Amino acid sequence: MKIALISDAHANLRALEAVLSHIAASGPVDAIYHAGDAVGYGPEPTECVERIRKECAASIAGNHDHGVLGLTDIETFNPIAVSAIEWTRENISEGALETLRALPMTHKADAPDMLMTHANPATPERWEYVMSVLNMKSALEATEERFCVIGHSHMPFVTELDAEGRISPHGKGPGKVYINPDSRYLINAGSVGQPRDQDPRASYVMMDGESIEVVRVEYDVEAASRHILEVGLHLALSERLKYGF
Repeated sequence: MKIALISDAHANLRALEAVLSHIAASGPVDAIYHAGDAVGYGPEPTECVERIRKECAASIAGNHDHGVLGLTDIETFNPIAVSAIEWTRENISEGALETLRALPMTHKADAPDMLMTHANPATPERWEYVMSVLNMKSALEATEERFCVIGHSHMPFVTELDAEGRISPHGKGPGKVYINPDSRYLINAGSVGQPRDQDPRASYVMMDGESIEVVRVEYDVEAASRHILEVGLHLALSERLKYGF
């Protein structure tokens, strides 16, 4: 089975379209999954929600999705993120809001044996980041599925927990992580729309029965940055796209 894992599109339609085109060009895939945060930060919330709804076999809610819906207290967000959420509330369609309201917090798939959650799977409703090795191990120990897919940090990685309980973070590449039949895996797909690992290219993960690979895709970052300013979003959201932070 061949699947693509995407996350954190954040209303960046140019990046999302580039990733979807790259996936299509790679050959047939059985499914595409989105691990949350279709909106927030970017200028095309309605378009991204609709594209994800159309293209993905399953999608889950992220903290920015819930922030736009008023289901998460945005006072815990930084001021720039709050301004983007408030802008999104005024510029998203009712149909897209209905799509966001219907998103679950988690999704389980049987083939492959996979749990998808935006943040730490131990307490997904708290929106906790998984970034340290200890967090990675505790996240895997809190789940039973062979593969756990997350987003939220905008930093891609693949972490392996072997049969002896040893943890091996494989980082963002280059190259593929080959699947050990006796291991379990925590996979962060990175961010389609706002990478934060100092690589401005859009990020996603391709997985088949043998390997897991973080893939980077170039897109027109300059045009995306300009569009952010044209609609009146914060300058920092435009600038950070150029540097991937």
